[in-house]
Order: sequence, then C-alpha cells, then structure tokens
Amino acid sequence: KIVDAVIAGGGLVGGLGEKYTRVAAAHALHNGMSVLPETHDKLHGLKVAYGVLVQAVLMNDEDELIKLRKKFLTMGLPTSFRDLGVDPTDEAKIDKVVAASLAPHESMHLLPFPVDPKIVKDAIAKVESLSTKEA
Repeated sequence: KIVDAVIAGGGLVGGLGEKYTRVAAAHALHNGMSVLPETHDKLHGLKVAYGVLVQAVLMNDEDELIKLRKKFLTMGLPTSFRDLGVDPTDEAKIDKVVAASLAPHESMHLLPFPVDPKIVKDAIAKVESLSTKEA
C-alpha cells in the first residue's frame, strides 16, 4: 500500500501543469521551507504536496485546488503550514520561505507568468484560509 501511495502521489503531482510547470512552484516552496528548522524532519513529498496546493492557486485553478485539497485530506497529506509544523501567522517565517522560494535559481520562475513575493504570499494565504474555515 505504501509503494502504491508513493507511485500514485508521484503521478498525481507529476501530472499537474504543462511540460515545465508541473511542480515548479511546489518544488520551489519545498526548497523555501528548508530555511525553517521545524520543517527539517518533514518528508520531501509532504512539503511538495503543500506546494502543489499553492501552485494551484498561482495557476488560478480553484476547482483543482478544492479537488486536490479534499484528496489530500483523505490521504493525510498536509493542507496547511500548521500541518508541517509552521505557524502560518508568523509573517517573518512566511517571508523567509517566500524569499527562498523566489531565489533566482528556483523553479518558481518556470511558471508561465512573472511571480513576486506578494503573489506567492497571497497564494499561501488563500491555501491557509481554507484551513481556517474548517476550524
């Protein structure tokens, strides 16, 4: 079951987007989260999963965001920064993640539109707002 979940999860993530944008923002966010010590014990795929939700917002795909989020909840995947051990209200930490995610070498810049800190922070805020609606 674990192997099946890994393969299915990889296929799901890899199937999003176009040739170069499949997980551009998702992996950049994973890399950005690496600046926070509290995420060091979190698995790569868990951080990328959260990034996939943020990328759905960046791609302006609300339907995909809702569908993926529901699926992630059933699979026990993170749907908020809190699930990854990060306080989503800590602006300084979010700013660090965003800055690292937007480093010039990061895949975030493969998206088919320009990104900046405000756009990425707004996308994170949208994903986080879905979690607060349930609480």
